[in-house]
Amino acid sequence: MIANKLLCALFLLGAALTAVTVSAQGPPDGRGHDRETCRENERRCVGPSNPALYYRCTSGKWVLYSCGNGFQCGKDNGFGPGPEPRPGPPRGPQCLAVRPPPACVNGQRRCVGSANQGLYYLCTNNQWDLYSCGGGYRCLQTGPLQAACAPLAPECRDGSQRCLGPRNPAGFLTCVNGHWQSQSCSFGDSCVNIPGDQINCRVGRRHALN
Repeated sequence: MIANKLLCALFLLGAALTAVTVSAQGPPDGRGHDRETCRENERRCVGPSNPALYYRCTSGKWVLYSCGNGFQCGKDNGFGPGPEPRPGPPRGPQCLAVRPPPACVNGQRRCVGSANQGLYYLCTNNQWDLYSCGGGYRCLQTGPLQAACAPLAPECRDGSQRCLGPRNPAGFLTCVNGHWQSQSCSFGDSCVNIPGDQINCRVGRRHALN
């Protein structure tokens, strides 16, 4: 007897849950939609809490439907209706394809690699395209997704020189157009720094004996 009562209670509970998930007397908006106020094929979105769900009037009562994955209930925004049962002319909202988020926002920029390379990405038509600042310019990141091309800062004063040091005793640098260029004294000679940001090539022993 107890087992029969338990089975009966479970059956009634299952029937009640099926009724709640499949069918409803009306949208839960407090306006009391029922058999008299429901027009065949009329539709109403459930709302932001469940954007993919909507009510549709079927056989004089409101029935709950789902738009399916990748679609949501709303007014037509130009992406067309989604897959759904549609007997008769539809009334009200439609199932619409959800627009995927863009890869970027038009106008955004970001530098690529070393700033001195002068390469950057520019967002055009929601896609990143690679550009170059050109010779003599570098990419400068001015914000999280903003960048600008700026002239390369000079590394040195034109005409100044300096020796490379013990690891390369004959080598030295000369500043040309704001950038260092490598040069070297003659074979056997060594570089010596002199006042005024200049160098001299000291003659080596082989040259002195000659």
